[in-house]
Amino acid sequence: MMDHRIGAQLYTVRDFTQTAEGLEETFQKLKNIGYQTVQLSAIGPMEGAVVRDLCDRYQLEPVCTHKSPQDYLENLDATIAYHKTVGCQIAGLGAMPWDVPRTARGMRDFIRDFTPVSRALREAGLCFAYHNHAFEFIRDEGKFLICQRPESKARGLLWEFPGGKVEAGETLPQALQRECMEELAVKLEVRDRFMQVEHKYPDIFIRLTLFHCVISEGIPQALEHNALRWIQPSETKNFTFCPADADILKEIDRVYGGKKPL
Repeated sequence: MMDHRIGAQLYTVRDFTQTAEGLEETFQKLKNIGYQTVQLSAIGPMEGAVVRDLCDRYQLEPVCTHKSPQDYLENLDATIAYHKTVGCQIAGLGAMPWDVPRTARGMRDFIRDFTPVSRALREAGLCFAYHNHAFEFIRDEGKFLICQRPESKARGLLWEFPGGKVEAGETLPQALQRECMEELAVKLEVRDRFMQVEHKYPDIFIRLTLFHCVISEGIPQALEHNALRWIQPSETKNFTFCPADADILKEIDRVYGGKKPL
């Protein structure tokens, strides 16, 4: 039968649980509210015996933890011992490591690294749990991001690649990272250069430099653009791009027509 007890996620009150004294005071308040179970997430560094004693004292059952990636990858034996001491059967991870790109490739790397962890936990009688977020459900395999310009700007409603102007003192990768944070609310890992083109419009001369990139943090948001789309190389013909992108689109088709972008 399903357990319908409501538990308290300690991450919400993490500022008050960094010491044994703070954890005890928090447990006392949770007990007085009526909670019976807790998720041990983001508490301060404490011995498992200390946490177990406080849980027993205030009759709060630890039903799940959130430990760091390093705890599982670098100190797995100690992490298993901690869970057994605390009396918690579910060993949780709050998110993928932040240095793993939020892409399909990054997800595969994460699964590769944590599959042995999950097996070791199961062999120890524990269950590995993962706290998912929105980024795990972004479908980006083999796709790249394009942006539709605002109707009020020059070349309004035409499609283009993310990016913008280089400011004084910036390198090209730095400018791209800044622009994508400002316009899309994402952090980028900028990799190798793909190509560079020049184009003269009636009102401006531009030099475009494209890089292979992956999103390392965040989900793209249309903060300044009219719309965003993840598309396959074969889908570019379905969108009307800025004239300056013509040679870029040809090169994408030549290089990735039957392949997946990096």
